Amino acid sequence: MHHIIISKLLAYSSSFVLVVMLFWVGLSACEPKEELLSNESVRLRFSSDTISFDTLFTTLGSFTKRFKIYNPSNRAVEITKIGMTTPSSIFQLIINGQETERLESVRLRGRDSLLVLLQTRLDATDANLPFLIEDFIRIVQKDFEQRIPVRAWGQNARFLRNEVIDGNVVWDSNLPYVIEGSVLVRGFLRLLPNVEVYFMPGSAFLVEGTLRAESDVERPIRFTSIRNDPAFRNQIGQWFGIIFGERSRNNILRHVRIRNATIGIRFGNPSREAQPALLIENSIIENMAETGLLCLNSQVRVENTLIHNCLNQTVTLLAGGDYEFAHCTFANYGFNFLREEPSFVASNRFVFQDNRGAEVVLEEPLLLNMSNTIVWGSLREELFFVASEATGFETIFSHNIFKTENISLDINNNQISTANDFLSFKNPREGDFQLDSLSPAQDAGASLGIMFDLEMNPRSDPPDIGAYERIE
Repeated sequence: MHHIIISKLLAYSSSFVLVVMLFWVGLSACEPKEELLSNESVRLRFSSDTISFDTLFTTLGSFTKRFKIYNPSNRAVEITKIGMTTPSSIFQLIINGQETERLESVRLRGRDSLLVLLQTRLDATDANLPFLIEDFIRIVQKDFEQRIPVRAWGQNARFLRNEVIDGNVVWDSNLPYVIEGSVLVRGFLRLLPNVEVYFMPGSAFLVEGTLRAESDVERPIRFTSIRNDPAFRNQIGQWFGIIFGERSRNNILRHVRIRNATIGIRFGNPSREAQPALLIENSIIENMAETGLLCLNSQVRVENTLIHNCLNQTVTLLAGGDYEFAHCTFANYGFNFLREEPSFVASNRFVFQDNRGAEVVLEEPLLLNMSNTIVWGSLREELFFVASEATGFETIFSHNIFKTENISLDINNNQISTANDFLSFKNPREGDFQLDSLSPAQDAGASLGIMFDLEMNPRSDPPDIGAYERIE
């Protein structure tokens, strides 16, 4: 009996050993074989044939550029050296997580790629105009060399951090202004034509005194975000916006471009003076994370102005005020985000909480005068009015085009519709709100004595509705 058991155990053991041996043989057969290095240099491929940095301000570090090096061969290659051609180059490479001027003996497997990151920091110079810096990434295999051009436009600037401006100050266009934190205008600030103001993330432009930014169509004044690379060029909410205080008076924005903020302009001024506390003419406000123009019980006139691509409203008027809009285009589509709120909101009431958490209700009369203006967008209803009976709410509308279901506005030569194809523009996705050839806005406006459009093209008589006069 014992002999039988021992014989069976030996048989099982032999079978087990055989299975284990076969298993390991199978594993060995499945293991990837070491790639053979190519004896010849391989022409590597790159994700970009040129690496370009858009205008970078001196002393500020750049964003990171990414590119890949591809090995199209089935065999591994030995990259003898990767580095910039210029010793102590202003461009820094990051390869395999290592920041270096150059890296040697890099093995790149067949059909694989190598990620390379590139950064730079430009030193200040005496130049007023943008200047170009060029270098090459040099990739060497034995006696074979490939180069990738690297270019960066540099720009010197005036850097302001939490600056307070008193007295009478003039900003010229010799160098752009870069704002970190905030700028507070307590006195009188005049911006000359072609002035460019760039804002770091979260920064703001605060006005307690008076701001005069007046230019012409060829030399607009610009307020925008500091990032100008393609991924951020039209990104909303990169800085806070232009905020006017209650004591601010006699402000003029003419031929101004405000881009990529949270709120383009916030104006709160309970003035009832003969002249508007803020006059906006021939300007563009675009790419806002909240509102293009937000007014609290203010006195504002807006003419020949385009506001578009805002997450919430193009225009919000709260707690009453006295407003006049003539030949404006307020267009909101939300190509890059989901819109849920009407584009134009007006109310004679505003409810908020004070510092102690108590509810405060502001109710003041509202007078809204709108002529030859377009309010349009991707929603079925783009107008929203909230009128408290506790105070006045008066509207004077004439020769406008509204996307709305409010049939009471179908008077005084206004045109209303909820159909998307009733009104179209040339290319709203690209910010082109010129009228198309069959637009109902053509020659449908009232003569207001405004002789030119946003781009200073002469207006016909009768003029077109909106900020642009159609030019055949």
